Amino acid sequence: MNRQGDGQTGSEARARSLLVRLDDFEDAGGIADEADHLLQAPPLPVVAEILSRLARGLALHRLDRTEAALRDLHWAALRSELESRSDLVIRANAAIASLHAWRGRFDEALTHLALALAEAASCEDRAAVAGLCGDCGRIHLEAGQAGAARAFFRKQAKLLDASASPRDHLRCRLGLIETEIESGALEEAQALISELTDADTGGSPYLAFRVAKARARLAFERGRNAEARQIATDAIARIEPAPGSYEVIMLEAIVASADARDGRAAAEPVLARLADLLSERRLIAPAIDLRLEQARLLADLSREGEALAAVGKALAAAVASGSVALERKVRETLALIGPASGLGIDTRRDAAMLAAEGYILIERLGRGGFATVFRAFDLVRGREVALKRFHLPDHYDQDMRRSAIETARAELDATQGFHHPGVARALAFAIDRDGSPYLAQELVEGDSVADLVAAQSLALREGMLLVGRIAQVLSALHGYGLVHRDLKPANILCRSTGEPVLVDFGLATLAGMQGILGGTEAYAAPEQQQGEPAGPAADCFALGVMAVEILTGMRPAGLEDRVRLWPFGQHDPLGPAVAQRLVERGVDLAIRDLLGALLSPDPSERPAAEAVAQSFMAAAATPTPNSKAGSPS
Repeated sequence: MNRQGDGQTGSEARARSLLVRLDDFEDAGGIADEADHLLQAPPLPVVAEILSRLARGLALHRLDRTEAALRDLHWAALRSELESRSDLVIRANAAIASLHAWRGRFDEALTHLALALAEAASCEDRAAVAGLCGDCGRIHLEAGQAGAARAFFRKQAKLLDASASPRDHLRCRLGLIETEIESGALEEAQALISELTDADTGGSPYLAFRVAKARARLAFERGRNAEARQIATDAIARIEPAPGSYEVIMLEAIVASADARDGRAAAEPVLARLADLLSERRLIAPAIDLRLEQARLLADLSREGEALAAVGKALAAAVASGSVALERKVRETLALIGPASGLGIDTRRDAAMLAAEGYILIERLGRGGFATVFRAFDLVRGREVALKRFHLPDHYDQDMRRSAIETARAELDATQGFHHPGVARALAFAIDRDGSPYLAQELVEGDSVADLVAAQSLALREGMLLVGRIAQVLSALHGYGLVHRDLKPANILCRSTGEPVLVDFGLATLAGMQGILGGTEAYAAPEQQQGEPAGPAADCFALGVMAVEILTGMRPAGLEDRVRLWPFGQHDPLGPAVAQRLVERGVDLAIRDLLGALLSPDPSERPAAEAVAQSFMAAAATPTPNSKAGSPS
């Protein structure tokens, strides 16, 4: 392609001047208006129109009018190709790359820089290749890839010769300084920055800003907070950037970060505000840095929940950017402020794996044969959740693994359309990077029914009321067409109000559908033990077993014979000791008969949950002795 046309028209010179002014970060709004005026003039020469579109696109980008900016820049790139103008093809693709980089779309940015580099190489434009190497370095730096950034800036330095402008040399040196700071090579950065003088900026306010920012950032990273604060504050006063501009935000960010490192609580809302502003402008990397600084300050102030919420925003932005380096930076901060260090060595691997998925483990709540349940902080939702991570043994073959995963997925699917305060909601199901399924559920604070039974802490009326409330939840569940299939005291938690909440729908299935055996042996109905379909009556059998435990502190006798003897009518589900204890506690005959019916081997003879709820709620409203479940009457 022909890189440069012969001569310049007046309109072309005016358009080029707009691009120069943009390089000096002059008022983007005024430049966009001037470019508009040029484009509305009588038919422009093609080159002048391309340059005007470039200037307007870049100005609109700085005004956060992204879509309009992209239209202008893509038009300029295409028309430059058609006109065989290599210099403008290079400039348009570099501009598009800059826009994508600011939005955190680093892969797209590098694609357009590759197109520009190919064009520059084809016409042997050494200066253009040098400038594009610098652009590649800046994008890799924004993506958190300091090693790649250093390689590009060093390549740029080799390509720049004596004919390059002092500004080009300064931009390259600043790129290297910023890279060394980002990678922690502070002595190398200090050596490079000590050679700079204010005269090197050539009077450019933007370059003066970048020099001041680099000096302030270096002082900050070396722990010289007062010095960093002073450099940034002086730069704002000396350079006088427009209020709310990128330059002001970045300098104020250094001041706020220095205040945060000094433990000043007032810095926290400032960091949050500046991070929001950067996020709105799609400046992903610096916004993430501020979120993490905010999180560290909040953690130091013992505001752990807010700290984790701040990290959650940073993680969401890092994941959306597609940058592995930014994700790693967020996870490193999680390792410093997250509570997983107190979980014990056996759960560290779980903690590391789930942190990558956006969950911070706080404590282990329990472990079953097939899953471990944690209290965790959901970084995306900004709330604590109960997180169940399923353990799939190494000997599981593909079919067994698929079955376990389908069971977990059924837990989520079965409850999505069912909303009831007595059932813990499933929030998310996914497979972690280790290939293990996990389920996030609503976190319910309170003791389990198993805890209450073990403590023998319930008066008779309280026990009646609890059984009635559990039956009410079951009635609603069955009315929706769901069966729990693994009801037991450990799977029912009681809120501080006394309201029971059913958890662990790992074996839930739509009524009438054949599923896996499931259930816990002591609470599984005879038909479950025989591998037959389990409907609502199976839940009612488990309710009967739990009701006996809640009211007496004892488990019904003879349950081990439910399959061998009960089908032949040879059964006494309660047993004499339990029957005697019910009488001693003052449980009336109707409730005792109801318990016997719930434990019938024939599912059709068991009363429905709604009938059980009505009977127990009525009994709870009747004055009874106030004895505890395991104490003498």
